[in-house]
Formats: sequence, structure tokens, C-alpha cells
Amino acid sequence: MRSQALLVGDERQEDFDRLAEAWRAEYGGDGADLDSLVEGVIREQWYLQRTERWFDELQGELAKTHPLQWTPEMHHQLALFTRYKTAAERSFARSLSQLRAVRQDRIREATTFEQVRKMIAKEARTVVREAEEERRREDSGNRKDGVTVEMRDETKQGERPREGLG
Repeated sequence: MRSQALLVGDERQEDFDRLAEAWRAEYGGDGADLDSLVEGVIREQWYLQRTERWFDELQGELAKTHPLQWTPEMHHQLALFTRYKTAAERSFARSLSQLRAVRQDRIREATTFEQVRKMIAKEARTVVREAEEERRREDSGNRKDGVTVEMRDETKQGERPREGLG
């Protein structure tokens, strides 16, 4: 039953475009693989809607006759269109499931990346804080009672300190 034609009968391009735009707005733009799955879901939903319209039309026709008076051909048509509808529903559900799974994987990956980024930032803050505390301890070790402790002269015995450096 699956027609390869995008538009058949009285179907309108505007209706298809509206459906496609809604799906693309929700799921599109996240990479070629996801975009491909979005396009598949769009087609599958379009085919499902077509099959549902045809099924509804058939039921409308069959409703004109009491079911006990249906011919074998009428029963056959109902069974056939029920299978078509079921196949289209399953195909759409499968495509949508694949799309959602890939999207969920992307969300999980982004969340994991963000968590790692936050852990690294936290660790960096800890390292900076510890380095600042170490520097303060070293600075306070060089001071006693607010007076700077004289650093010993690093000149060698017998050398005169240089003057006028700079």
C-alpha cells in the first residue's frame, strides 16, 4: 500500500509543509543523522495520516450498509485497510522511537559533558584557592608581628653589594 508519491489525490503541499515544519522545529538542526531521522518521521506520519483518511473513507462507505449485509469483498476491503493502517502506525512508531532514542543519547552526552565541565571548573577553583592559601601562609611566615623579617644577604663573602641596580 505504501505509495512513494509524497502527495496523492487531494493532498496539499501546504499541509505537508506545515507538518514538516513542526517536526523540524522540534527536532531539526542537530546534525545530519538526526535530520535524516526527522525526515523519516515526517514521511511516516504523512503516510499514516493518508492511510487513516483512506480508512475513514472506507468506513464511511461501509457504514452505508449494515455489517450483516456486507459482501465478502467489503469484509476483505476492511481487513486490508486495517492491515495498511496498522503497518503505517507501526512504521511511524518505529521511526519516532529511533528519533527519540538518538535525541536522548545526544541529551545524555551533553549532560555528561556539562557535568565533566562543572567538575573540572570546581577542581580548578579548589586548586586556585589552595594555592592562594599556601601563598598567604608563606607570606605570613615571612612576617612576624606585622614587621617584615629581614631576608639574609645573598652576597658572597668579600663581595660588595651592588648599588644602583635598575
